[in-house]
Amino acid sequence: MSKYINAAPQELRPQQMIFEVFCREAFLKPLENHGRAAEVFFRGARLGFVDHLGVAGLMQAHERELNNALYSHSPTGLPIDDELPSAAALAEYPHLRRRFPEAAQLVDAQNGPVPDGAVSASPDAQANVLRSASAEQLLMELARRGVFMDLHHAVGALHDHLERAGHLDSDSPLTSYLTYRLRAADAAVSGRSDSADAAGRWREKIDILNAAHVRTRH
Repeated sequence: MSKYINAAPQELRPQQMIFEVFCREAFLKPLENHGRAAEVFFRGARLGFVDHLGVAGLMQAHERELNNALYSHSPTGLPIDDELPSAAALAEYPHLRRRFPEAAQLVDAQNGPVPDGAVSASPDAQANVLRSASAEQLLMELARRGVFMDLHHAVGALHDHLERAGHLDSDSPLTSYLTYRLRAADAAVSGRSDSADAAGRWREKIDILNAAHVRTRH
């Protein structure tokens, strides 16, 4: 079982956090007269430069932390970072699993994955499997259980509520990012004939959000 499941947030490294939690601890400092768009800080420490502002810049930094950690545990890697990513964080970047298959196996081993068809007696292990699932996987499972339509309406209602309350117009882009990501996942597995186009429209909103918002902290 992963030693990170019950770890306090302040004890976790960037690569052990899911992106949402990472955003609470990291911030961007926009740069002028520089070849890169911004510098990223995590709890006061520099994480390097990124090419984008807003959510896209934070995601670039987060992905890089996972990439470096996985590279460090690859057969040809250098010991840059001795801490593996968590399974939940790695699940957000499937292409990194394909890029570093040996290191990904180490992540699976440290988290004690539940075999297909088996039910773990450990609540922590079951919770970790849920954390590792993507939004699309969770929604598809709910669709298989016949409760997707109720959830589909709930997702729309949640978005409407957040919009009316002004939460999607706040200075922080995180709420909008998470809402649009949920809407995109919801649309992608809806089974409608225009599901791909609908999901694409929500992803376009995420792209616009990335370009328009900068997360800063002084």
